Amino acid sequence: MITPSADGDVLQVVARAPQAWHTSAAVARIAGTRSQEGVRLVLNRLVEQGIVEREADTQGHRFRLNLDHLASDAVIAIARQWETFLSRLTLEVESWNRPPLYGAVFGSAARQDMKATSDIDLFLVRPEGLTDDSWFENVTVLEHKASRWTGNDVRTLWMDGSEVSERVRETVLRDILRDGVRITGDPLWLRRVVGGSR
Repeated sequence: MITPSADGDVLQVVARAPQAWHTSAAVARIAGTRSQEGVRLVLNRLVEQGIVEREADTQGHRFRLNLDHLASDAVIAIARQWETFLSRLTLEVESWNRPPLYGAVFGSAARQDMKATSDIDLFLVRPEGLTDDSWFENVTVLEHKASRWTGNDVRTLWMDGSEVSERVRETVLRDILRDGVRITGDPLWLRRVVGGSR
């Protein structure tokens, strides 16, 4: 989130597709929480400030991020925080000597309805046969880094692969299967293990 305001919602939409032109109706639809009239007023205000540009078309006006504006790179980076966070998580866990069999973000972060004070929940499946402390050390470092990246507490639920098979009927695994955003491992691994049980 850029800022908890209508301006932030509108900038989030235009910054995620910075070279595309958008009508106010399209921005309102994508933002989902603002009226078209409210979005139009915000877009016009952002045009006055210079961060958004406007041009006339056959149906009125369309808008896009002004990529020449000094703040445009920062706005784009903020709008893409989620993708950057997922990429960093992937790079981190895949650098381990024994990476997780599967990993995902789940809970409110994965559903994109978290609040500023929400925890970020991670799910990791430990490879079988690890007998040293490297796994615990890696998870601790990951949680610390991810918290530094976001400002949120990060909590990890981890299981061995065999444990996942034994706990397939648990709600949390069903929730991860339904809403989780994979960060590492075979995309179908969890569905094969959990999805086939009844």
